[in-house]
Amino acid sequence: MRKLMSIICFFLILLFPYLAYAGTTTIVTNWGAYANLLDEYEKDHPDIRIRNDDSVDQLYSELINYFLTNDNRIDMFFVDSQIGAFGQIRDKGYYVDLSQDQDISDYIHQINPVISRCIMKDDKIAALPTYMVFEYIFVVNRNIQAEIGLADEELPDNLLDLFRFANKWDEHYGKDYPEYYPLYNSSAAIYPVEMYNPFWGLMMEKYIDSMLMTGQMLRFDTPLFRMLLDEITPWNSNGNTSNESKRKKIGEPENSLFAVFPTSGDFVFEYLGNDILMSMPIDKGWSDVYGCKIEYAFVNPASRHIPESINVVKAFMEYMTPEMERAVIPHQNSPYQSPDYETDVADLKAHIEKQKIAIANEIDTDRKDWYEFDLGVSEARLQDMIDHPYSISPEAIREYREKVEPFIFPIGESPYDGETFYVELLDVMELLGSDGITNDVIIRKLDEMIIKMEMELGI
Repeated sequence: MRKLMSIICFFLILLFPYLAYAGTTTIVTNWGAYANLLDEYEKDHPDIRIRNDDSVDQLYSELINYFLTNDNRIDMFFVDSQIGAFGQIRDKGYYVDLSQDQDISDYIHQINPVISRCIMKDDKIAALPTYMVFEYIFVVNRNIQAEIGLADEELPDNLLDLFRFANKWDEHYGKDYPEYYPLYNSSAAIYPVEMYNPFWGLMMEKYIDSMLMTGQMLRFDTPLFRMLLDEITPWNSNGNTSNESKRKKIGEPENSLFAVFPTSGDFVFEYLGNDILMSMPIDKGWSDVYGCKIEYAFVNPASRHIPESINVVKAFMEYMTPEMERAVIPHQNSPYQSPDYETDVADLKAHIEKQKIAIANEIDTDRKDWYEFDLGVSEARLQDMIDHPYSISPEAIREYREKVEPFIFPIGESPYDGETFYVELLDVMELLGSDGITNDVIIRKLDEMIIKMEMELGI
């Protein structure tokens, strides 16, 4: 009997977590949600349980089939704008209108209209923007600029001139500064140099965004694109491991005059307020453009837990990072200081005083040297905290408003954006540098691809 009771108790212990949540609602979300944020939401709302479900592929065709069958397994979705699916889902009405929630409605009417237009349909709010990633930002290494003696007016100020500048780098600076390079491109660095042109992806993104942002028909047989393609051609290696090819490799951020980074709305403030962000339009006479990928959260209209799902989606407003808030709300211009700033400064000051006492009392030379080294590092860090008290400074916000915000271009809103668009572009551009493939061939294949796509889409 005692053994039987032990077994029963053991199984009750195993079942307890499930019994405890038996009366709660489970919100099911796809794999695109921020796990950390949802964990925080669960802590604040113990009656809600959230679990991930990656059974539906985030391709437009898969999502449409899911909604057409009125499937209610997944309550809310977090979809990246780059695949083009959200625009189609919004236009077809496969969403719960979030404007019924006053908090969401008030928030959406505060954000950048360039972004809010992407989530509105007939005055209805289809989704909440939850994350933002810029395809590219250009920064200049001021130390290298000063060392090689370049004035600001001598720096290239558009992409075409930057490519020309890079092609003449060895001629002008390679001999005197062999340790430096013209450009670091983080996306190109992922691939082996021998099989990748470090400029073509950057060129394609900037060119396509510039054409679409200005409302032009997307074509590649243009004088501008031909000039761009001519300038990146010398960087085609395609397996060539000659000395010349090796020398044309891209550098690292610390030894390159320019660097290109894809960056989130949070991270972009790391580069602002420091006089290193560079405006880089496609060519002279063009305005700059910041291609921007946005993640959207929206609620499945077939969900059995619509009110609960809306409340979870609202968590992305409640827990929004200070950086994201300033990136999407034009009137949010107050600098941001960490709530732990004063405590951190006080702790560091106390640590410095302890180090001074330890140095005065230490007899061992090696340990005293270490204390002095640590003291120097701590004092430098304290001074930096005093000089830069804000995580997001007024200067950073002002630079964002002037240099970035007016030129935001959401990716995923053009009729070309879809599952295969970038894949087909990649297939064509991978021909760069191949035997018998001229720039004329590349341009012809690109335009053939676009014209065929337009015919299929009825553009």
